[in-house]
Amino acid sequence: MPELTPIPLGDADGERPDHLVTPRWLAGSDGDTATVSDLLVAAGWLTFIDETETVRCFPRTKERCLLIRARAKTPAAFSRDRTWHLWGRDGSSGRPSWNATFTAFTPPEVIATVADAMLAPPPPGPPEKADGDYLLPLAEAGWERHATAGGPARWVDPRKQATVYCLPIPIFMARREFPDVVGWHTTVSTGPDHDAVWTAEFSITTPRHLVTAMCSALTDPEPVPRYDGDINDHVRPFLHLG
Repeated sequence: MPELTPIPLGDADGERPDHLVTPRWLAGSDGDTATVSDLLVAAGWLTFIDETETVRCFPRTKERCLLIRARAKTPAAFSRDRTWHLWGRDGSSGRPSWNATFTAFTPPEVIATVADAMLAPPPPGPPEKADGDYLLPLAEAGWERHATAGGPARWVDPRKQATVYCLPIPIFMARREFPDVVGWHTTVSTGPDHDAVWTAEFSITTPRHLVTAMCSALTDPEPVPRYDGDINDHVRPFLHLG
């Protein structure tokens, strides 16, 4: 196992961002992982970086973890690599119990909202089905729900840029295999039939309040700050820059 070295909290440089960007789901990554890791460190989590520049954040119980994989030196603009990985373990057996992954272009503000929710205990009695009331933020924001008999339900934003798929549980899967079964899949692009700029996947066993947090992050109308150099030229025409 690579040697782990503690790393400190990120320091703000005090500079003013060039733009306030909407919609936030197309703002992309600003390359600053501290937006997420500082939140967890402030809550008492330990943060380490290994010789591959992979960052790990976890509480002392090690029953949850955030893993931030190092990016390639010359990454593709919209890499499908799962750069961010949140996971939980069963407290008694230590086996993996849920997983959530995000690709590189995911705005860190989205991941920070999910990570913040991860710090709170889950509400009691989560429902079994994947398309439930915890998706209410999508409905309240005017997203349209589409469903087919026996197939996945999908929620689409009014701009037709972001889609959340709620996937049915395969009937042949054993419950012990559920941590690896995707229950929710999010795709963000610049428009219908365009290639995805980032995706996120949550296992069917992911605590429902984390799924709600993801939906709330997607529908949050507040702009996010970005320096002009951090804005991807492909998505720039689809942004409002304040």
